[in-house]
Amino acid sequence: MKTQTVQMNFAEKALVSMIAVVWRMLRLLDPYRIQRYFAAKVNVLGSTISKLYSLSGDDAKDHICRINNNRMKEGEHFLAKRGDLLKVYNPMNGKFVFRFVHGAGELPIRLNELGLDYDAKLELGVLKDEEVDLQVMKANTADREFYLMYRDRSVSSRQSRALGWYMLLGSLLFGLLSQVFGLIVALSAAIH
Repeated sequence: MKTQTVQMNFAEKALVSMIAVVWRMLRLLDPYRIQRYFAAKVNVLGSTISKLYSLSGDDAKDHICRINNNRMKEGEHFLAKRGDLLKVYNPMNGKFVFRFVHGAGELPIRLNELGLDYDAKLELGVLKDEEVDLQVMKANTADREFYLMYRDRSVSSRQSRALGWYMLLGSLLFGLLSQVFGLIVALSAAIH
């Protein structure tokens, strides 16, 4: 039995080409660079972290960082409540990560110390559990949007958020092109 491939006809090729052009235009308008710019900004003066502890693989899977339990209570050294999203920023190289806050658990984490997983340390550029100079602050709206769209552990969540952005950009682009086309038609009718 001989297999035979079916080639696309002209209408199918035109449709695929048109979709490819629209996709390239949408990729040019990808909000990653803009969102990363705002997420990389240090919006408030954070708490200084001077020492890191290594966390288990379970914490890494859940994007958890661990802080001193007293930092989760209202008061002078309050940082965030359990489950809040934190931004850990390295001022030496401008890199940052986002992690959800949990208490110290069994680790002897003190006031200016933090527990991070290996991947977070690698991304921040501080692999050893030594003295470090990091800033930790509660994530703002731009930080949360960047995390949910590009860093969230749920692939379907990232894809649905990206689809929402592409639908917004596509509808704005379609509306703009419709207005331009209508203006051209109106001007050509007025000239003749």
